Amino acid sequence: AHWSEQAVRYLTYCMQVPEELRKDFQLTLRMGCPDGLKRLVWPLAADEAVMPPRVIKDGTGRFATSSTHRDPVAFYNGVCRRAFGDVRPDRLDDPVPTFCQGIQGMDEAPPLRHVVRHLAIMSPEGEEALRRLLWCVQLTCTSVEFCPFLPNLMATLLPFFSEAETMMIITNILREAERESSPDKVRAPRIVSTRAQINKQAKAFVREAKKKQHVPEAFARLEELGFDSHAVAVELMQDGLAHCLPFRALCRVVGSFLCEGSEVIIR
Repeated sequence: AHWSEQAVRYLTYCMQVPEELRKDFQLTLRMGCPDGLKRLVWPLAADEAVMPPRVIKDGTGRFATSSTHRDPVAFYNGVCRRAFGDVRPDRLDDPVPTFCQGIQGMDEAPPLRHVVRHLAIMSPEGEEALRRLLWCVQLTCTSVEFCPFLPNLMATLLPFFSEAETMMIITNILREAERESSPDKVRAPRIVSTRAQINKQAKAFVREAKKKQHVPEAFARLEELGFDSHAVAVELMQDGLAHCLPFRALCRVVGSFLCEGSEVIIR
């Protein structure tokens, strides 16, 4: 994807992508975002700018900050105090909350390395940051019941963002999901956070897939081999395809997910 200097300069000074530009922004994100722009573009896709405010001249010629960006460090310090008290842990062993009890037939919480396929690319400090973030969500957020995608999403953000910035982005996504939660909702949720939601999405995936050319034959063959198409769909989608995509391809999925939500996984 080509990001012009004018577009980058504009995004640098805005807190949120205007609605009239949202569609073009989504289409560009689907093509992928260069690593050098991820710190700028991905938070805007998630409606949570984390870049520090820039100093600009206002209409009177005076210098002023360009926005009211929140301070990620101050925000995360507050989250950690609620989760851990006054002492922030620097070593957290398995089991950690992976939000996927029962994933792939396992009743107990699996080790983190079984859930996050790309854990090997992280430094020891990055892995500890991921473990702290997972405990922070477990101890401060009550809405996440089943979300194998969450550890993989965090692990994809951490190479490009600090621990505090990652928590701010994740918190905004979870809050959006809480605000829009409704049993009568037709559109896909912001992020799948319950078993009922992943089952509903798997049914939608199978239903829509069978309308595509040659797909019914593929499903029929799978069933002849003893595969349950619904179970296959659940296994594919529950971690956002992280277990079957290389890291670069997963980055493209994550970039679009931050902007469009869980419907990206179905698509």
